[in-house]
Amino acid sequence: MVYYCKLMIFLVFITLPYLKTYAQVDVSGDDKYVCAGDEVTIGPKNSNPDDCYFWEPKELLNNNTVPNPVATISETTTFKVTVTGKDFSYIKTGNMIVHILKVDSISGLSKYTCKAKVTALTANLTDNQELPVGYSIVWGGDGEFSNQDGLKAKVKFKTSSKDATVTARLSKGQVITVARTTVVGFKVSFSNDYVCDGMSADLQIDPVPEGTPRNVLNGFNNFKLISQTATTSYGNPLGKSELSFKPLDNSYRSAIENAIWYSNQTDNCNDFCAYHIFVDADVDGNLVTAEEVGIFNVSATMNNNDENSCFMGLTTCCATMITGAATIETVEISPSEWTAEISRGTLKKDVKTEPLLIVANTNSQFYHMIVNEELHHQKQFEGTVPFSCFDDLYNVDKVMADIQLHYIKASSQELATQLATQVIEDAIQNEYDRGSIIIKTSRCKAEVDAKTAAGSSYKLALPCRYPQCSLETCP
Repeated sequence: MVYYCKLMIFLVFITLPYLKTYAQVDVSGDDKYVCAGDEVTIGPKNSNPDDCYFWEPKELLNNNTVPNPVATISETTTFKVTVTGKDFSYIKTGNMIVHILKVDSISGLSKYTCKAKVTALTANLTDNQELPVGYSIVWGGDGEFSNQDGLKAKVKFKTSSKDATVTARLSKGQVITVARTTVVGFKVSFSNDYVCDGMSADLQIDPVPEGTPRNVLNGFNNFKLISQTATTSYGNPLGKSELSFKPLDNSYRSAIENAIWYSNQTDNCNDFCAYHIFVDADVDGNLVTAEEVGIFNVSATMNNNDENSCFMGLTTCCATMITGAATIETVEISPSEWTAEISRGTLKKDVKTEPLLIVANTNSQFYHMIVNEELHHQKQFEGTVPFSCFDDLYNVDKVMADIQLHYIKASSQELATQLATQVIEDAIQNEYDRGSIIIKTSRCKAEVDAKTAAGSSYKLALPCRYPQCSLETCP
């Protein structure tokens, strides 16, 4: 008998709990933007009340085991959250960042900004966030601000500067953002600070601060050059004291077309005058003036050997009142007859101021004024104008007649030289005597008469320097 044994095998499957882990952003909520020190609630908008929450770093939270804790931070911080489901059915993790909200940058400001230009600015917040409700932008720096609206504002600068700043911060924040620019103005400079009466002088408008590219001046409109005498103008035959300027070229160069001299009414300083040169332009309808007033000087008879000049030593130029020296040339006509020819040289000035010998630009105001005055003085001396004090006082006509002859007869070369020399000495003495009028009591009357006739007020308004001077007294 054969027995069979069946082996019955039973497999029992026991299902054990399996813990699922998820990494989901929605459990942590959206990133937040706050100012340093502000409180902000973080976490998801919707949470399961059966879930357990654990936030880190917990020291920055009021409660790190709730879905929506309140965080207080002073710098941008990443928070990590772990969410465990009921009965450990799942684990979810997530991260969110609380950003410190601040002005990251300021746009609109160029490297160079023309003074008085209105510039539109924008404050750019962190990650280009919108300005939160209840916040504003606090603008500051070296400019003048207007039209402040949300993140935008307008600024203009009143003073040139190599490093002007604009600052911006959130009204509830402490972080200040700075933008920089070079604020550009302009000034005028001259190729020569001193120029002779009647001449021209080149000038240049330069940007300020130094080192600014000249093309930045293109931002200014309608440049205008204006001259103003440093003191009241006297003695100008043209009857004006304003300088005329050539139009500016593309390199902002110009020139004074005719340097007009005038008396500054200061005794012994009348050979020199000064102008203030102003420059203005406009930007966006705002008037802009030069950073520095240009000082430009015009000389009439300046000579640095002139002991009477109040500005001795500055320059030597302009009108030369005496040219050359008289010379004598003896000529033998026969063994017993000699003659001497006199080159007039200074004698026209010394004896007869018609025409006066002056080396000067014919545009010179001083030239025309002095010529007219000297001609009138000559007529005073000759008695050809009603001025009895000087009528033929130095026998000018006789001396002039001797010179006009150009011919002296003598029995020897030596005598011819002596006679010619005497003529020259008479002429020099005549000039000396004329110059000595300054110490005579009639000096003021003679000057007033000559200047009035010449239409000149040069020194005319000055009181006489000599108390004994009387307009009624002749020597």
